[in-house]
Amino acid sequence: MADRNPLWVSDTGGVVTIDDARIGDSALWTPGSSNVSVRKGLRVGSSSLTTQPGLVAQQTVADKTIKIQPFQAVIPASRGTGSYVVTLDAVKNIDLLTSHPAHGSLQTNHLIVAQVSDKTWDSVNGFNVIPVWGTPSGTPTDPTVNTTNGATTNSPDYITLARIRVPANALTITASMIDDLRPPWMVALGGLLPIKDATDRATLTPYDGMGIWRIDRRWAEVYSIAAGGWLVQSDAVCSSTADRDAAITTPYDGQMAYTTDARTLWVRRSTTWQALPYGRIGGSSATSQVAGIVAETVTDSITFTAIAGRRYKLTANFGCFSSAAGDQIQYQMRWQAGSSLTTSGTLFQSQRDGVKATSTRESICMVGEVTGITAGTATIGLSLLRSSGTGTITRDGSAAEVATLILEDVGV
Repeated sequence: MADRNPLWVSDTGGVVTIDDARIGDSALWTPGSSNVSVRKGLRVGSSSLTTQPGLVAQQTVADKTIKIQPFQAVIPASRGTGSYVVTLDAVKNIDLLTSHPAHGSLQTNHLIVAQVSDKTWDSVNGFNVIPVWGTPSGTPTDPTVNTTNGATTNSPDYITLARIRVPANALTITASMIDDLRPPWMVALGGLLPIKDATDRATLTPYDGMGIWRIDRRWAEVYSIAAGGWLVQSDAVCSSTADRDAAITTPYDGQMAYTTDARTLWVRRSTTWQALPYGRIGGSSATSQVAGIVAETVTDSITFTAIAGRRYKLTANFGCFSSAAGDQIQYQMRWQAGSSLTTSGTLFQSQRDGVKATSTRESICMVGEVTGITAGTATIGLSLLRSSGTGTITRDGSAAEVATLILEDVGV
């Protein structure tokens, strides 16, 4: 039948069939692979890690049984149309080891399934959360769901909740033996659907405007037909630029992302990511003096994690004097890859001070900006030398004249 009876029409003897009712109910749930199918899954519920819907767990004190948390689920009818809505309304305990004790030398895999039986095809109607018994083996595999191993019927309409791997000689069921195999989450049509990860997202048949919550990324995404993919709806926090590019599959103009490895905020401009200015990223101060300078000497520096392509501004405030009248002092800013700075580092700012009287302290403020620093650990700082004269130079650091460096990220 192509045209179905709508919910809820009536006539003598009834008009709406069981299939009509299942199809009508399916219209309320997250869509499946076609316009009239529904996604198989658990209805969202408790966010507690110990009481989530359908969770299979050991008892508080491990014994021969397991417990299953209450849940509701939607199971598409594989032999008919529409879907079944099923409910376990209280915690259920199942004894696994009394009737099926552990083997003496082999492992056994059992399954916990939630199965629908329908008398249209099966011997009974019903819904049961049951164990499906496995066979001991040196290479254990999961059992097939049928009436010979504990299933109520051979119905293919079921969801698997867990695998229980019972090792040889086990006397109790512990958490380490339980594999969580629950299906993905379900919400009412239009609701924000929790999605485990990108692999889970790939199982969806999305519609324009469909919203999901990425559990692994902790952000919301909305599907856009016009954009051709999933649009991240918040500032994305990623571990690196590689992680950013892998996770944000459909970036849009104006998209924001933050990478934690280099503490950088990025904005999508047309087809490229551009880093935004970060501001102050480091500073240092020194109260000790650096004296006896004739040849070039590094006096102050900051080590930091550099980002390729960024501009950095260094501001230096310090006092300086010479031991001889008529000396001139050269102030230079350099950077170098690695955790130390030498006088062979790349020079990016230099200035020469005028003639200085003996031991007359002068306060200096010097600012330099540099590009081309390679990514990774780098050191940036100040060096001094006597450019002419006969005395020695002292970079002061007394309590009255603390030497200070301020390093800023000023963008691209």
